[in-house]
Amino acid sequence: MDNNYGLLNIKYLDIDKLLLNSYLRLRIDETDVVILLLLFEVNNHGSNFLSISELARKTTISIDDLANKVDILVTRGFVNLDIYINKAGEEETKFSVVPTVKKIFDLFKEDEIKEMKKGNTDIPRIVSMIEDEFKRVLSSKELYIIKSWEYSYEEVKEALLETLKQKKLRIEYLNKILENNNKNLERNTKYFNEFMSNE
Repeated sequence: MDNNYGLLNIKYLDIDKLLLNSYLRLRIDETDVVILLLLFEVNNHGSNFLSISELARKTTISIDDLANKVDILVTRGFVNLDIYINKAGEEETKFSVVPTVKKIFDLFKEDEIKEMKKGNTDIPRIVSMIEDEFKRVLSSKELYIIKSWEYSYEEVKEALLETLKQKKLRIEYLNKILENNNKNLERNTKYFNEFMSNE
């Protein structure tokens, strides 16, 4: 997932639908879903302070069971916790649900790459190569563009080198280079065929 997940405005995500559609694949149960939805609700109201007792009041889950469940979600990388001392010298715990968003988006990316494999078998290698060179995870829009390519790994590699030289690390720019290279190849092939037919 992307270094920019922390910049996402989570309140605009349809997290209820995303979690309900993904929780089995995420290998969490219905109780975990309820806890995560409550944490997202707290987050969307502008707070990220974790209070197990307040969460417990909104469920039929006991405080002990809820605390255990939250611990498991933290251990499994769905929630990040940050404990610090406030101005009054009291210990407080802040939480982040961004890791859950990342896990859900990773599932979508996995689906997109599986879909790509049905077409160009070089696509997974191409995606990995571009992400390594761009030093970031590609967005869904970028993956959609790559999915439409019929270029080989070597063709993309050559165009990627040109993109890196120009320091324009954008899929749109890479796509333009590939299109231009392909047009040049078609033009040269046409000239060659015409030349050979006149021999």
